[in-house]
Amino acid sequence: MGRVDDLETREAMAVHAYLHRREGAEWNANYWYDRAGRTYHRPTLEAEQEALVEGLLKTGSSR
Repeated sequence: MGRVDDLETREAMAVHAYLHRREGAEWNANYWYDRAGRTYHRPTLEAEQEALVEGLLKTGSSR
């Protein structure tokens, strides 16, 4: 099994960032958002979660 630090997709990095943000580790969240291209970052956690879900659904449906 791989480690979370070995994530390779932008979507996985964005989820990782969101989880760090939820736990209050902004600096770590920002690191992962930078790696993910900050595509999903939103001002509120609720808006961010919504953007993540929408993005993941779009990605999943295009495969």
